[in-house]
Amino acid sequence: HKLGDSTLSGIMADLDRRLEVAWESLDLDDEKAVLAFDVAARFAIPDRQLALAWLRRAEACRTSNPIAVSSDPYRHCVLLVCRAYAGLVKRHLDDCEDLLSVERLIARLPSSAEKLGVWTDLGLRLHKFGRMNEARTIGVDFIQKLIAEFRPDTTDRFRAICTACPLLFHVSKSTSLELLSELPPTWKDSAVGLISDFVCKKLPSWEPYEGRHDEAYSLTLDEMKNMCELALLCESDVLSYWIISKVSASLRSKEARRGMSSNQRADVIAALRKIAAHKFPSPNYITHMGFVVLSGAEIAQLERFQKPEWEKIVKDALAIPNIADRCLVLGYVAAKIARFDREWASHIFTKCESDAEKIPSALDRAGRFELLARDSYNIDHELSRRLYLKALMMTSDGTNRQYESARKAIIDSAYLVSPELATSLAS
Repeated sequence: HKLGDSTLSGIMADLDRRLEVAWESLDLDDEKAVLAFDVAARFAIPDRQLALAWLRRAEACRTSNPIAVSSDPYRHCVLLVCRAYAGLVKRHLDDCEDLLSVERLIARLPSSAEKLGVWTDLGLRLHKFGRMNEARTIGVDFIQKLIAEFRPDTTDRFRAICTACPLLFHVSKSTSLELLSELPPTWKDSAVGLISDFVCKKLPSWEPYEGRHDEAYSLTLDEMKNMCELALLCESDVLSYWIISKVSASLRSKEARRGMSSNQRADVIAALRKIAAHKFPSPNYITHMGFVVLSGAEIAQLERFQKPEWEKIVKDALAIPNIADRCLVLGYVAAKIARFDREWASHIFTKCESDAEKIPSALDRAGRFELLARDSYNIDHELSRRLYLKALMMTSDGTNRQYESARKAIIDSAYLVSPELATSLAS
């Protein structure tokens, strides 16, 4: 009100131009529509005509771009129908008309992105129950056509490819690899992570799943080889190591030892060594030897225990310059050594405890004590309890949300190794 009419009009016009430039620069059509509605709401009182102009712009964007239209209530209902249909498939109670009915329901979704997500969900469920023909039909006749609707080199298309790749990798591997080649590194890592997650869990990533940190998934030889191939495609050292750890854990399982020949095991071990040699250390991520040590420990467990090999692994871990990372890696190595030499492992855990005391941040110290306590429980219950208590003491003086979350995480961790221990700590 203190500005003159002409000055105020000039400011409003300049603001409108800036908003329009920002709006036009967005790739995501759903974000453009949301932004236009928000601007319209903010201008409703000071400038009704300008607000109406932005409202028309939002409506035009939503009408002309079906990809941007959201219909969450209906979509969730269709997902429930897909889940119910998958239940019929599991019990062999379905017929061909059931899938056609589901297809008609999905076709009513206004957004191409939502259609793609629902079709992917259904395709993964059918794949899980061995209905490969129907899953392949969904991948080729529906998902590939929907992906083609998205403009190249846009975040909409990148997101669609990430969503669809877990199914496409299993029904049309060459197509999925071709689509992965389109993605920037961070998006490719996301896609590889989603594919690997489904290979392990046999569930879509959006399905609830309660897993353990040391869980060994049941993987076939082909699945192990596929996981190794995926690890070479990604950029993230964390994801590459995660794949190594899951394949290694599966290869150590009783099922793998009984069902795989020595030559097949040797092939997988060679593939794991190739990943470790090519991916670690990464110049773009962790540059020290941490992941080299961790992957070496994973692979060393797959062969007969040789102390000189493990001594080199420990030596490399001790050379890690970052004290917090060194403590983390040494603790993990000690937990693996405990399977062969409990006394040596206990000595390493004591060294880790001493190192953890020197970590500057209280929350970081608490996190390291918690990990050491979890990994040492099977070796020495009293040591584990002492480490859990130290972790709690590191958070006792803090009252903000970070400290509260840390305390909860410590008790949850203790509960996973021993409900009685968790009850004692909480009291």
